[in-house]
Amino acid sequence: MAKEFEAYSTTASNYDKTRATIGEDLILGVLLSIGRPLHKLRLLDAGCGTGNYDEFLANHVGKIFCFDLEIAMLKRARKKLNGNQNTHFLVANAVDLPIKHASLDAVMMNQVAHHLEDPENEEQYLQLEKFITCAFDVLRPGGVLILNTSSRTQVTDGYWWATLIPDAVAKVRRRYPPLSVIKKLMLDAGFYRMRKYVPLDAVLQAQAYFDPEGPLKKIWRNGDSTWSLVSKGELRKAMDKVKALISSRKIDEYFQEREQLRHVVGQTTFMIVSKPKGQS
Repeated sequence: MAKEFEAYSTTASNYDKTRATIGEDLILGVLLSIGRPLHKLRLLDAGCGTGNYDEFLANHVGKIFCFDLEIAMLKRARKKLNGNQNTHFLVANAVDLPIKHASLDAVMMNQVAHHLEDPENEEQYLQLEKFITCAFDVLRPGGVLILNTSSRTQVTDGYWWATLIPDAVAKVRRRYPPLSVIKKLMLDAGFYRMRKYVPLDAVLQAQAYFDPEGPLKKIWRNGDSTWSLVSKGELRKAMDKVKALISSRKIDEYFQEREQLRHVVGQTTFMIVSKPKGQS
């Protein structure tokens, strides 16, 4: 994986305060479509973070393997899922999955793809290619890969606060692989039946996202990794602008204008592909 662009151990302590899962029912529906009994399915969550998705899915599937490179994240996930005998935790790299060939029914990766690549090797996406290839290998015939990411348009237009920190948004935007690239990597790996879904009403920062004074609060800013790329100077300008908008009573107008874009593009995109049933 690429070198980290935020302090993940610090993020782990604040992650669940301002972070929400998106598309749990969508994921469950995809798992049901596999055609095997749900309670027998074996699922891998690559880059599980604090286990938010796994907490929901653990009560439905047979076994979940929760992989993450950040020990602090895994500790929180383990604590959250304490008592679930069907969950297994491992410090592991998403691009080198220690799983037997053709032994899983599903692999999912939620909002992790942009953490894989190093911007110094921009536009190559070697780590993402490795992950997709590994996912194909560990899936059984008929298994599915569920990848939740964001388009570059969603990065810039899906967040009301994006124009407050344009330099940081430009940096993180480059880290997100274009959806066309992801699709090509998936098809080149052997996957087929490409399906794409955009949940327009869902937001990653949960209710905290709708706080127009959020950028003034450190815990709020920790709810999205983009803010970890903000320089001191840009942060000061952003906070000054928010304070000025509040003072002039124009913050709601600014917020609503930006929100119109989010309702068109959304914040996330689910890309789902299947391994051919005749493929070993």
